[in-house]
Amino acid sequence: MSGGRPERRLAELWLAEQRRQAENKSADRQSGEDRREAGVEDDVDRSEWRLAVWSRGPVSVIKRTLTSVHVSTGSKFSENTSSQVKSFRNLSLATNRFSGQIPESLGRLRRLRSLYLTNNTLQGIIPSFANCSDLKVLWLDSNELAGGLPGDLPLGLEELNLSFNNLIGTIPSTLGNITALKRFACVFNGLDGGIPGELAALREMEILAIGGNQFTGGFPEAILNMSALVRLDLDTNRFSGKIPPGIGSSLPNLRWLFIGEMNIPDKMLQIVDPQLVRELGLSQEDPVTGDENAAHCLLSVLNIGLCCTKSAPSERISMQEVAAKLHTIRDSYLR
Repeated sequence: MSGGRPERRLAELWLAEQRRQAENKSADRQSGEDRREAGVEDDVDRSEWRLAVWSRGPVSVIKRTLTSVHVSTGSKFSENTSSQVKSFRNLSLATNRFSGQIPESLGRLRRLRSLYLTNNTLQGIIPSFANCSDLKVLWLDSNELAGGLPGDLPLGLEELNLSFNNLIGTIPSTLGNITALKRFACVFNGLDGGIPGELAALREMEILAIGGNQFTGGFPEAILNMSALVRLDLDTNRFSGKIPPGIGSSLPNLRWLFIGEMNIPDKMLQIVDPQLVRELGLSQEDPVTGDENAAHCLLSVLNIGLCCTKSAPSERISMQEVAAKLHTIRDSYLR
């Protein structure tokens, strides 16, 4: 995938922040679990229960009593490396210099709960993690992984990040079986096809980021069943048609929507924050009965937003044009 585009940079920044939050959350949760299992009181220093290894070579001998490890630098990822972490529950090998394939032995770590292999140069296909029955978090983003998306993931998985790789093929329908999944990101790969209807079963989904691929078809109807969704990124794909008019009521928790060149629905007020509609004195059912100027004003602003999200940078309007259009809207409707 080619880099340098603003959409890619924004996605990278967002994923970096999500990664930081996820690792902090995982560390805090594991620290508490370790203390409870060991009968340790809450006032014990948490640093005693985590291990940070800084190494320029493969991971050396590690005590089996430890359950978490973070390797900040390294060189070669091998079967020998993964065989030394059999008892670990949380394994962070992100931002390293690991190369080669992901060892299949990692898929046999039955106690593993979180695995971060972000930002390495790992290649090859993704091995099976079906035997990692306790796995909740799997981040393999920012590598050079190839092949298709894995179709045999643990059913208890909550976070799956495969962004910024060289993955191809379609989203497997079996992903809909992982009903605990809350975050799924595969931005900037080479995935194509439609979005399986089976994904409608993912009612716990909070973040769905599939931008920067070659998905086709109309707006994925399965997404409308994801009522917990907070962020939806469909940008830079080949979707066509219109946004469903009832998206606002189907996805009441949605806060961030990235849709690229998809059209505004016929009843565009149904995708607008209901509070804003009330403040403008408009009616969801019949906007004509409300303030007509307010409706035109809102539609004009939405159109500017669409003009700023074209897939090709050369097609987007400049900030000077944005300012000029906003001034025109202000002069026409707000004075």
